[in-house]
Amino acid sequence: MHNNNNNNNNNIWRALNAAEIGLPATKEPSGLNRQDGKRQNGLTLIPCQGEKPLIWDVTVASTLAASYADIAATGAGLVANQAADRKADKYAD
Repeated sequence: MHNNNNNNNNNIWRALNAAEIGLPATKEPSGLNRQDGKRQNGLTLIPCQGEKPLIWDVTVASTLAASYADIAATGAGLVANQAADRKADKYAD
């Protein structure tokens, strides 16, 4: 799963830095470590909406993983929804 995370992180970084968007970004920026040990995957170098930078944290949840097999068998999109809920909980203050 770590490799998929890196690939997706690279894809987001490349897309933001593309000429069409032209939003310079950095991967795994220093200085953003939180006291709880959580770390984001990237940050735009120019503020976006609301004068704040865009920060991203990639999550890859495979429906083929043993840990997701039961929920994946019950319906489409449930693994992704669970991963999104976990990500929201991770960064909730």
